[in-house]
Amino acid sequence: MQIIAIISIVLAVILAASLYFLLSGYNRREQEKREELHKLDIEKYEELKENDVFYGEDITDKDRELLDKMKNYDFYQKLEERLDTYVGFFGTEAVRKTKNDNNWVGQFFEAVRNKYSYARGINSGSRGTDSLYGYIALNTSALQVFEYFDLVVVCYGAYDDPETFATYYDGFLRSVKNQNEKCEIYCIIEANAEGYNENAETVRQLCALYGGICIDMNEYFEKHGIDYSMTLNGIAPNAYGDIEYLNAVMDTIEENLESGRRVTRENRVNFSTTRNFDNYKFVSMSDMKKISDTVYEFSSSGKMATLVYKISSGGGNTKVYVNGKKVMTCDIRYGDSDELGVILISSELGSMNRIRIETASEDVALKIYGVALSGAK
Repeated sequence: MQIIAIISIVLAVILAASLYFLLSGYNRREQEKREELHKLDIEKYEELKENDVFYGEDITDKDRELLDKMKNYDFYQKLEERLDTYVGFFGTEAVRKTKNDNNWVGQFFEAVRNKYSYARGINSGSRGTDSLYGYIALNTSALQVFEYFDLVVVCYGAYDDPETFATYYDGFLRSVKNQNEKCEIYCIIEANAEGYNENAETVRQLCALYGGICIDMNEYFEKHGIDYSMTLNGIAPNAYGDIEYLNAVMDTIEENLESGRRVTRENRVNFSTTRNFDNYKFVSMSDMKKISDTVYEFSSSGKMATLVYKISSGGGNTKVYVNGKKVMTCDIRYGDSDELGVILISSELGSMNRIRIETASEDVALKIYGVALSGAK
């Protein structure tokens, strides 16, 4: 009897193992099939977009359905149906990707692709700049590549000036929603060894006003027993901290998928102080009138103007005049980097303004990209 029992157990184990390998192979093939179909959907959508046939007579019902989904679905609906998603990261050192450094933002795109659907986007992290930089990067750089974002992850506040932070942060979130009302927003409060600064509560409040989700990394560190040795300077994550930031965002996505969250168009803020961030336009140096190799001029409407330049070790004083009056003198030198530099010229301009830029040398002039303007009616 014992021999029969042993033989039965062995046969059962062999059968279970065979079924496991068969099912594993089947599941793998099904997964590969879904991924191939998904890639075809993406390619089809991009082809339709490229050819500008969105709702032409030749479009099939299936193509029309795909385009409707890409246009109207929110981030979570697209993940559920394995549709292409577009994600933008904006912040300072916590999200900044340096050369040859695959930080948590780079790992995020790979993690989403492996677990949910094909995700792509940009990392506009920068060093030592504030949320005004995010606003410029969103409008100047991002839209040259992506028509809109399904998810924006924002990480400002640790280094921002409290006097201007609320206005700049609000203007940035407003601009995100102006581009895509159904964009999901994750506002990160960075882990800080010195505790919360006065901008943390502003992040929490403005995030709620725009219907976003606040991810407090201080709370996350405490909940999971993580100490601040996971940071480089008490704030910016190191390689170990990168893993925790990635886990926090991925956990947030999973929780919202499980709860069936949907992003609505209901949350819109209309503070008068941030209307100056509407109607964005960019005037490049090549579009300005060249007075000399070091002097450029142009006239334009707008309430707010920001100088945009390439961060470079070869700096020098640059003077900016508005309607004949000098409003600022700045040195654009800030080390060697591929990043943008931004300096606010004024947020209280008249309805029409003549702006003149005088640089210290021709080399400095070549490092200025132009002027971003907004607030025109």
